[in-house]
Amino acid sequence: MQKILWISRHVLTDDQRAGLERLCGGAFELVWWKENVEDLQLLASAAEAADMIAAVLPVHLLARLVAMFPGKPVLIDLAQRTLVSTGGPEAAVRFSHGGWQRIRRLELELEPLD
Repeated sequence: MQKILWISRHVLTDDQRAGLERLCGGAFELVWWKENVEDLQLLASAAEAADMIAAVLPVHLLARLVAMFPGKPVLIDLAQRTLVSTGGPEAAVRFSHGGWQRIRRLELELEPLD
């Protein structure tokens, strides 16, 4: 059985879980890292023990995660955003699972401006 590290403050949705089951060919073990991530070293042992990583992180942390674990699948959810009327002046946003994507390469070059 494959082990997936889920890095997110949010519970895995039924659609996300079903998508991962399809990718794994059936049931999988889920390890949920729900704390805010500022230092990837804190979750390094959990990531090492996992067969793949599914993460909701800022792009700079995703880039470091991919670099830290070359060859290990790092997945992101292609979230679909739908505006929903609230009856007031502003609409609410509803997110739904749009499919999983594997990050094959993520190169980030930043320039400090202040």
